Amino acid sequence: MANVLQRLIRQASNRGEIQHPLDLNLPCSVLQYADDTLILTRGDVASMVALKRILDAFSQATGLVINFHKSTFVPMHVGDDTAAEMASVLGCSISTFPQTYLGLPLSPHKLKCTDYQPLITSFDRYVAG
Repeated sequence: MANVLQRLIRQASNRGEIQHPLDLNLPCSVLQYADDTLILTRGDVASMVALKRILDAFSQATGLVINFHKSTFVPMHVGDDTAAEMASVLGCSISTFPQTYLGLPLSPHKLKCTDYQPLITSFDRYVAG
């Protein structure tokens, strides 16, 4: 099923409906592992409308339900009003960095040691058990 979503996003990129955030010649990046998906796209309202349409179509076609209430939207270099409108289109909450993906903190900036504390605590509990 993951390939279906990636194809839908690639087709929308080829049609110019959504764009890679840095290079317009590249399709939007989609990183997937199990039920975790990270989609990188240009930060504008029109792109979010197109992305929401793609995600809804994917859900209808596959029967997989996307829980937008558990999903987060992390805007970068976008004004607060635009970010709020984009999050509203997607139906998810706005989040900030560091963002956890597959248990690891992600950030466009160098992380502090305290940003890794939840991961270290998890390892400590595992080793102690």
